[in-house]
Amino acid sequence: MRHPPYHLRSSKSVDRYLFVEILKRVLDHGKRPSSSYTYVGFGGPFLEDLKVVEHYFPDMKLISVEKDAETVKRQIFHKFCRQVRLIHGTDEDFVANLKEGTRLALWFDFLGCAPKDIGTFSDAVRKAGEWSVLRITL
Repeated sequence: MRHPPYHLRSSKSVDRYLFVEILKRVLDHGKRPSSSYTYVGFGGPFLEDLKVVEHYFPDMKLISVEKDAETVKRQIFHKFCRQVRLIHGTDEDFVANLKEGTRLALWFDFLGCAPKDIGTFSDAVRKAGEWSVLRITL
């Protein structure tokens, strides 16, 4: 499925900043440094989510998971810092290889609502470390 144009998802930026505010509060409350977290999301061709997270948490590890090879090529072109790790693969494979107890700031933003997506997110919840923040958008 192709990515919908960003200009058609005007509330997406509100979602991004809401996620950042939640992360700020969890980090403050848990007294955890952002460097102990890994942000994982579907960066899309322009890596917009990762740019916002990096702006507020410059020492957080950043990962974008993308299964479409053409989108990964665009991500390589738009990669804004060395610390961004681009993974060409599926979210299922990423979660299957995720180390238990990893402190995550994870946002899976699915274009549909398939049972496998819910299952993958559930697996990520089981593997996530304490004080992780996980979000799913369907």
